[in-house]
Amino acid sequence: MIKNMTIEMYSELLASDEPTIGGGTAAAISGAIGASLVMMVASLSVGKKKYAQHEEIFEDVLGKMRDIQLILLDKADEDKASFEAVMQAFRLPRTNEDEVIVRNLAIEDATKQATLVPMSVAMWAIEVAKSAIIVIEYGNVNARSDGLVGAQMALTSFISAIYNVKTNLTTISDHGFVAEINEKIFAAQSQMNLFESMWKKFTG
Repeated sequence: MIKNMTIEMYSELLASDEPTIGGGTAAAISGAIGASLVMMVASLSVGKKKYAQHEEIFEDVLGKMRDIQLILLDKADEDKASFEAVMQAFRLPRTNEDEVIVRNLAIEDATKQATLVPMSVAMWAIEVAKSAIIVIEYGNVNARSDGLVGAQMALTSFISAIYNVKTNLTTISDHGFVAEINEKIFAAQSQMNLFESMWKKFTG
């Protein structure tokens, strides 16, 4: 499992010709790192008299980000598995018309699943960005830069995941599915653009 690898081991695999550990897994891990940094700022704010007014909010952020951190680490493995399923579908025989039909359907179904995984990563990245804004604005000012990095990692995760979604959509023939995902992308991008503008005011 990717989440059980050392950073060195994962980095080596990412740099290799292993096709199933690529940008999709990196997108998920970036989001998990973002969640970790948001947790760090919340942890450095909890129990401090100066930030006691928002103690419950920080506690909520810690619980939420812990859950999302673990979800995104699992998404890295899901992304790997979904890409392997696509590759397996492409290996199906196509020696006659029936086999070609079965193979094409299998490829389409596997590619749809491989699209839903990074779309899910993008949506979780938005949640990380939301919490990042909270800790950046109300949390320990000495750790604000860590919160900003967490927000930026969430944005990186989001953009990277959307790249993967859009790439997969170009190979899917189900126009209804493509239209539905494109609508989700548009709505998600609008949200992330808003959140990005909110934390950028702290970077000047």
